[in-house]
Amino acid sequence: MVLCCLLLYFNLSGKAQVEQLICYIIEEAAEDAEKKQTFKFLFIACEIFTCEVDVILTNLVEDEKLMSKLISFLEPNHSHGNLLAGYFCKTIPIGE
Repeated sequence: MVLCCLLLYFNLSGKAQVEQLICYIIEEAAEDAEKKQTFKFLFIACEIFTCEVDVILTNLVEDEKLMSKLISFLEPNHSHGNLLAGYFCKTIPIGE
């Protein structure tokens, strides 16, 4: 468990990495992407956010650009499928 936290801290704590995690959650994968990889990246990105690692969440909430990108999923003109909607709701629990 400690090793996983250290890996998350050092490898995923930068703003560029947090932005990529957001992309996995709010953007449909390319049509030519391998299905297994598509589901895996989406699932892992969601799980990383729900682990509530301080440095990752701090980067997210303190950067207006990152928060805007994440919340852009809720805009009416943003098209998305049920799979993304489900993972977005798990990542950002609304109404709890």
